[in-house]
Amino acid sequence: ELPAPPPSAAQSAALGDSRSTPPVPWSSLPGGGSVAPPPTAMPAVVAQPLLAPSPGVGGRAADAAAEAAQGYGRGAAAAAARTAGMHPELQHTLEIQAEKPPLALFGHESSAWLDLLDAGDLLDCALRGGDGPPVACHRMVLATASPWFRNALVGPPRQIDDTSWVRAAPGATELHLQGCPGYGAAALVRFVYTGKLRVDGAGELLELYRISRVVQVASLQEAAEDGLLAMLSDETCAEMLSAALCDACVRVRDSCYQHALGNFEAVAATDAFLLLEENVVDHLIKSESLQARSEEAIYECLLRWMTSGGGVRGERLAKNIRFATMPPRFLEGHLASPIVSRSPRLRALLEQGLAVARTGAAAQPRPLIAASNAAGGDVSRQPSASPGGGTPAPRSRSLRGEFAFDTSRSHPNYRVVDGGTLAVLKEDGDSEHSALLLPAVPRAGRHYAEFLLENTGTPDCYIQVGVCTGTHDVLGGTPAYQSDSGWCFSCHNGNLLHYDQGSEYSSRLPREGDRVGLLVDMDMHTLEIYVNGEPQGVMVRDLPKHLYFVVDGGDQGQTIRILPTPAPL
Repeated sequence: ELPAPPPSAAQSAALGDSRSTPPVPWSSLPGGGSVAPPPTAMPAVVAQPLLAPSPGVGGRAADAAAEAAQGYGRGAAAAAARTAGMHPELQHTLEIQAEKPPLALFGHESSAWLDLLDAGDLLDCALRGGDGPPVACHRMVLATASPWFRNALVGPPRQIDDTSWVRAAPGATELHLQGCPGYGAAALVRFVYTGKLRVDGAGELLELYRISRVVQVASLQEAAEDGLLAMLSDETCAEMLSAALCDACVRVRDSCYQHALGNFEAVAATDAFLLLEENVVDHLIKSESLQARSEEAIYECLLRWMTSGGGVRGERLAKNIRFATMPPRFLEGHLASPIVSRSPRLRALLEQGLAVARTGAAAQPRPLIAASNAAGGDVSRQPSASPGGGTPAPRSRSLRGEFAFDTSRSHPNYRVVDGGTLAVLKEDGDSEHSALLLPAVPRAGRHYAEFLLENTGTPDCYIQVGVCTGTHDVLGGTPAYQSDSGWCFSCHNGNLLHYDQGSEYSSRLPREGDRVGLLVDMDMHTLEIYVNGEPQGVMVRDLPKHLYFVVDGGDQGQTIRILPTPAPL
């Protein structure tokens, strides 16, 4: 019922300038993009008529292409400045295919609109970011991609919210997303038509995630989350957790929390862990799900964070440490340290724990540390820090080998135990589910992961093992072999499975009690399968550079164990 607000002088000038700029054809834009700092406000949307059909809509005008190149050049400079301090694993280029493309007919992707777009036919709309040229498209496609676009393009003139308003116009229309970078508008159009993203790092994914929430393109939000989760590792976890908290990316935030809880010492050894806010560290330290070699190791990780700024911060967090479970020798050594001498609160907690430890009274350890000790895990009870000096970075991954299952990158139907070396299917699923191994396969050299099929659930052994890019919807229930980003060996029939299609590979069919190995040569970009140590030949060639080992299973009771087997010669 609200009338359209009259444009201000600045808005009128901006509208006048934009009407003189022909939209850039989608196919002429670069495949990559740049990262710009996220805007502080929601985008304002202005619908305006284009003056007359211009060569920038139906063809490739030289001036439009020049403006696009200039705008993207400025964006690239901003991207370089923002990503300079990021971990190298967060700067990788990713290609992501949405599991549920926004433009689909009868459940299948439609190429008709894409053909019209590539040909420059029937274009009646353009999407403009704040620092780029308008990108030509079809208003019908945008309107069907999300209710937000439909609301902006359909109906009488109205005010959407405090910062968004629409002025409807007949004929061709331009939508201006204020605060959205130019590459974001181009990537959004590209995704709506193809269901594909090509991004240069986590910065772009976070920006596209923010845009997707505003314009309500759910499949873009899921694709951005999948891409971010594909970059999750011990080295990137803390940095991604901070970014996810800033951008309200709940799914990534929760996965980072789960990863940090399951791999606490390795995550705490990174520099980014020292930059976490106090409430985030508190959430980790007090969790009953925290896994580490010992309570002493958890305390040393916390101490490293507390003293990283030169002083002693966050002393209240030490109340979550179970000092009474530590050996008296360890506590005595730390009571004599200079760090404790500067913190009366920390000294009091240590003295209280020492008093209980000396009595020999049983103290309650954390559940997962107690389970590790009972299972005979490699749990060091000796202090790894010098009480009189600083606290070194804690050791990591003492309970497992190079690769391990991780709850943050496994479907909830899996129970991951034994320090990440064992995955068990809780119940029958409606289809197979994925469990990824972390970290990602290093980008050079030969790397090997071997699995023992302790329990196959059924005699037919419906278990798939292979590699994937990690961009499929792992937590949503999509198995790797059904995506275009996964290559799996079927233990059931010996076929190579990719994009839910099978091709003959090996006649050797593993069953319960057998070992299946995966040898990835990242220099040759090949995957070879081993069954009980016997090579079956190269199964896949031309693999991408960013990969994870993966297991797909779906029958209750299936139990797959990772073996510490060295790579074959």
